Order: sequence, then C-alpha cells, then structure tokens
Amino acid sequence: YGVTLFEYVSNLRLEEAKRLLADTNDRIIDIAHSVGFGGLSSFYRFFKNGTGFSPAAYRKERQT
Repeated sequence: YGVTLFEYVSNLRLEEAKRLLADTNDRIIDIAHSVGFGGLSSFYRFFKNGTGFSPAAYRKERQT
C-alpha cells in the first residue's frame, strides 16, 4: 500500500479523532484517550501535525 504500519495506524487514529470531533460532543481528552493517547499534549501535537488545526479549532469548523 506504499505506507509503513506506523503511518497506516496513525492515519486510522487521525481519521477516528476527526470523526469524533465532528460528530460528537465528547470532551477532547476523552477522544484523545479513545484513539490511544495517554495525554492531551501528545494528542494536540499529533492532531495539529496531521490536520493543521488544533482539535478545538477543527471541531469548531466542522460542527454546525
């Protein structure tokens, strides 16, 4: 598939986090834990690197 296992798993985690942020009102820390992060700082860094947005900004843009 042209990606490493790490890249594939990271993409799955990012897509699930994006879905949860857009479709639920779950707290960001709960979303971070549900996609496999132990804390907010690593989740924020991962999410911003993957999307260019903080989780809160992504949620604000996607929710109506």
